Amino acid sequence: MSRIWISLAVVLQIGLLGCSDSSSIQGNVAIVDLDEAAKQLGLSDQWSTELSSRQSKVNEQLVGYQQQLNQQLKTKHAEVIAANTSEELLPQSEQAQLASYQQELNGKLQLAKNQAEQHLTAARTQIIHNFRQMAKQVSLEVALRRGYDIVLTKNDSVVFNYSPDSDITAEVVRELRKNTTPR
Repeated sequence: MSRIWISLAVVLQIGLLGCSDSSSIQGNVAIVDLDEAAKQLGLSDQWSTELSSRQSKVNEQLVGYQQQLNQQLKTKHAEVIAANTSEELLPQSEQAQLASYQQELNGKLQLAKNQAEQHLTAARTQIIHNFRQMAKQVSLEVALRRGYDIVLTKNDSVVFNYSPDSDITAEVVRELRKNTTPR
C-alpha cells in the first residue's frame, strides 16, 4: 500500500511541476499536423476514393458469393424435396438437415464479410502507415533545419497547447509536395 502512496506523491509532484508557468519553459519541440498535411496534399480525397473503390469491389464480390450460397441452398432444398414425396411431408430430420445447412452457409457468408472488413482495415492502415513514414522523414529534416530536437504530431500526441512558431506543418507540406503528387 505504501508503494501506491509513494507513486501517487511522485506523480503529483511531477504534475505540479508541469503546471508551472509554461512561458519560462524553453523547449525545442516542433509540431506537425499530419491530417492537415494529407488534406493539403490532396491525399485524403485520394485515399477516400481508393478505399471507396475497394469497398465497392468487395461488396460486389460479397453479393456474388451470397448469390452462390443461395443457389447452393436452393439446390440442396430441391434434392431433399426430390427424395421425398412432398415438401409439406418432410420428416423432421430432413427439415433439421436443411436448417443446419442454411446455418452453415450463413456462417460462411459471415466469415467472408469479416475477412473482407479485415482486408479493408488493413489496406486503410497500410495507406496511413506509408504516408506517416514518408512524412516522418520529411518532418525530421524540416525540424532539424529549424533547430528543433523533437517532433510531435498533433494527431498522435496529447498536445494541449503550442506556439504557432513551433508548427512546421506548412513547411512539411511544401517538402512533401516536392516529393509526391496526388495520383
